[in-house]
Amino acid sequence: MKVKSINMSKYFELINPEYVFFKLTPHSSCKNNNSDKLAQLVNKMYLQLNKKIYREEKKLFFKTNCKISYYIYIEKNKAEFYFIIPYPYKRLFKEKISDIWKNIEVKEVKDIPQFGSAATKYGLRYKKEDALSLAVDKRNNDLLSSTLNIMEILESENNDRIGIIYNFIPSSPTILNSFKEYHREIMEKYKKHIPLDKNKRNIWYLLKVSFNFLINTIDGLIEQIQDDLKNPIQNNITIMQNRELSKATYKKENSVLCRSQIVVLSESNNKQNQEVNGRATCESFSIIDEDNSLIYDEIKKDFDILDYKYPCRLNDTSTQECSNFLQMPGRELLQHFKNI
Repeated sequence: MKVKSINMSKYFELINPEYVFFKLTPHSSCKNNNSDKLAQLVNKMYLQLNKKIYREEKKLFFKTNCKISYYIYIEKNKAEFYFIIPYPYKRLFKEKISDIWKNIEVKEVKDIPQFGSAATKYGLRYKKEDALSLAVDKRNNDLLSSTLNIMEILESENNDRIGIIYNFIPSSPTILNSFKEYHREIMEKYKKHIPLDKNKRNIWYLLKVSFNFLINTIDGLIEQIQDDLKNPIQNNITIMQNRELSKATYKKENSVLCRSQIVVLSESNNKQNQEVNGRATCESFSIIDEDNSLIYDEIKKDFDILDYKYPCRLNDTSTQECSNFLQMPGRELLQHFKNI
């Protein structure tokens, strides 16, 4: 008896998102005070399972996940800004972008600058637990200024170029709610002076745990010593304990999350330039260090800029932290980098 194969495409079909590209061109100074409102829109794109699946006649259709990306492309004396938006949400985001940045042109374009598979790729991730916040100050242009300064080391004769992609992933209500419980757990660890590094396998973390044990032992002994000896001894040992946390970290428990991935791409005809430029761009993120900081790992796998997720760590960033990423140049930057 001959077995007939069934063509699954007759009964099931995956519907991948179609994306549009917006190019943002500043005409005069842009204020970034409300750029976190763009990050607040991201989670509205999350679809529950019952909205991902629909039926037409005898065929089932499955909608795949979509994302939003903000993309900064840099060459020598040149910087371009793009948004990658799912087609169904293009009007919503275009209106919000124009509302937040009054002095820019938002133009839909067919293509965006691409990088080849030979490009050097880095993914940035939190150094410490995600509950701890990066610096948050809506008034400044510090991160964008720091990354645009890379122009000064790029060489046009070697076709040096840099791409910075902020990939924002919509999250379910379950994920958002579970973060609050996780945040409270981390705050309890902080109160007990437990190190909050994410990498718990390196020597530095083990040393801090050992010092913490030593400090707690000394604290127990101090209680048995006269009060006049207690203060100077404690002043010497608190150096090894966790310092006071910022308001942004405490507020992060009740902040809206906008989970993100950060990728730096570097390409050049000169391989040494390619690596140096990529690392320098990653290190420029130290400008927003506070309770937390961003460290980078090289990405070995290839990926497409339109992929839903990239092969690197996903960070539980708050919308306030994302305001660092979602920036357009202010007056000082436009005056300094006239070719923007």
